Amino acid sequence: MQMSGFSWAPLALGVFLAPAVSQPTTPEAQPQPSGQVPSLTYTCLITSDLKQLTEFYERVLQVKALTPAARYVEFPTSAGTLAIFDANAQEGYIPGSAQAGQNKSTILEFNVANVDQEYARLQGIVRTWVKPPTNQPWGTRSIYFRDPDGNLVDFFTRVNQVSYGTNDQAGHYVQAPDAKLYYERYGEGGQPIVFLHGGEYGYIDEFAEVIRQVSKQRTVIAIATRGYGRSERGTRPLSHRQFAEDAALIIKDIFKSGEKVDVMGFSEGAITSYILASSHPELVRRLVAIGGPLGAYGAPIGDLESDEELTPELMQQQVPDLVARRKKQMTHPEQWDQLIRDLNAMYDRMVYVKQAEVHAIQAPTLIMAGDKDDTRLDHFVEIYKLLPNAQMAMIPGCGHVIFRCKPDLSIKVMSDFLQ
Repeated sequence: MQMSGFSWAPLALGVFLAPAVSQPTTPEAQPQPSGQVPSLTYTCLITSDLKQLTEFYERVLQVKALTPAARYVEFPTSAGTLAIFDANAQEGYIPGSAQAGQNKSTILEFNVANVDQEYARLQGIVRTWVKPPTNQPWGTRSIYFRDPDGNLVDFFTRVNQVSYGTNDQAGHYVQAPDAKLYYERYGEGGQPIVFLHGGEYGYIDEFAEVIRQVSKQRTVIAIATRGYGRSERGTRPLSHRQFAEDAALIIKDIFKSGEKVDVMGFSEGAITSYILASSHPELVRRLVAIGGPLGAYGAPIGDLESDEELTPELMQQQVPDLVARRKKQMTHPEQWDQLIRDLNAMYDRMVYVKQAEVHAIQAPTLIMAGDKDDTRLDHFVEIYKLLPNAQMAMIPGCGHVIFRCKPDLSIKVMSDFLQ
């Protein structure tokens, strides 16, 4: 029997296996070929209320339970069987082997066609929700809830993985005087928006969830800063001012009719966005600047007093997997170490953007940051006060990377402002 839209993905941690109701399981009866991994076919829940738990899973899975034996039911799926067994019967079968309703180490995971539709359907069935629909870093969108016995259940849908930052289908180049600059384009129609990513650790892929959501209603242009990923380093010195001119060049190349765009810059990208909006008011309709200081003086005094710099060697020691991924994304990975050293020299400057430049920004601007950002909160207030037409939003409980901390809230605040 197969349940439409479901497949059972068993997890073996702390799972009680069902008694062999009709299938012998001894090694003599079912010898395993040498080297073959045993197949996990049953996961059994031990319960003190068989009727309640059976009815719950019949409604959740939308299938009638099979009853091959007294005080025992089964829910066959395309990949295995979820079984439920009465606790008193289990006690008689193997005394002291199980305790009903005490499982805190196993997740029952079901692959469903549309997790958001399931979330809506289960509202009148599930009493204890653990997590609403959420995109997980391992490539699924999941909801978590508990059954009447407290067992944790996960309904998930696999999300198509897009290689943001190295997506050949979305990638384009613009030729600057000294370098080929890379960007990716997603979505169609709506008010275009340009994304400027963060520095050193950052790249286009840090906006994956933001691109996925925003591109449903807008055209998204995600620019790779020169030296990062597929954008060439070129021969010009690195500076936020150069990054802003690169962004302006790309915007003009894409929107040759002179259409204004919205701009969202994060961290290093936010610093670049101040200069872009100030020096090219003809290009920017609205601006969202997230976690971007005006200079090194925006840091706490302890950071200013520190002599430690983020070197390529230190990054390799602290985040080797991230460094490996960033190098793999680069057209010239051998330039990684020098890029980090050049960026550090750029960051050492006390002033990145002059206050007069910020004051000259004509576009309505939203200053965003996490209320636990490393940059001083009063510095963000200073920037807000410099702007002639501004709003400010602090995302509670978040540090620097608000799109990772609270993506849905951060995207909603940004989107509401841009509309």
